[in-house]
Amino acid sequence: MAHFDIIETSGKAYITAWKERKYLLTLAIVPFIVKAIFFGVVILLGYQDNPFRQTLVMLPAYFMEGWMIAHIVRFVFFGERWPIKLSGNAEEDIVYVQSRGRAIFASIILFTLIQMTWVIFDYFVQYNHKYLAEATENNDPDIFMLLLSTALGIVIIWGFKFLYIYIPLAVDIPIKSFLFRLKGITSSLYMIGAWLICYIPFLLLGGLVLSLLGPAMMENAVAVVLIKLILHTLATVLVSLCFALAFKKMFYDKKEGAQG
Repeated sequence: MAHFDIIETSGKAYITAWKERKYLLTLAIVPFIVKAIFFGVVILLGYQDNPFRQTLVMLPAYFMEGWMIAHIVRFVFFGERWPIKLSGNAEEDIVYVQSRGRAIFASIILFTLIQMTWVIFDYFVQYNHKYLAEATENNDPDIFMLLLSTALGIVIIWGFKFLYIYIPLAVDIPIKSFLFRLKGITSSLYMIGAWLICYIPFLLLGGLVLSLLGPAMMENAVAVVLIKLILHTLATVLVSLCFALAFKKMFYDKKEGAQG
């Protein structure tokens, strides 16, 4: 079972994000713009409560976000920067570009599928939570729904690793190897801990920014959505860095140490 130091890895993610802020912002700007545009389309069409139509509209945004994450992962593992620089050797460059393209494309496709599935699953969870809240207020709790909620909670914790299974694909790590190394629920708990350290500060920052802007700005739906999208994009960059660093230590650094 593979573990990693949550505090050390999260700290390295913050340091790397600051040192490489210019490059990371270059990667993030287009995905952010695309996401903002298509999220606006979702709102204009009134698809917020229709997860199926919402995922279809957001496909280009998911694709671009997956592209960004794949390049972040490859930067952490290989020091590879976009746009890539070729060696000049035609045969080697063709093999490299093809291999790189397959890995990135596979990662993007899997990321997109996971995002689509998560939107639908999240809608189901919210519906289930609303049902339980109403049942509790009416003093009529449904034991089946309570058990289902508990089971869902356990499944979400255990399956947290599956939400980031596209990260190893970006660097040609087989899914089978990834799941074997991160088997069990403990690995998911480590990942959740790192995710919280990287993501929670942005949630707090969002609340602070909105409170400082005042009630007038908080009533401006466009401004609120833009602030949330900006912070979500930055959080996604940081979380991707963190997990890429963690998986690199698990899969690559140990191999290099063994060979040395």
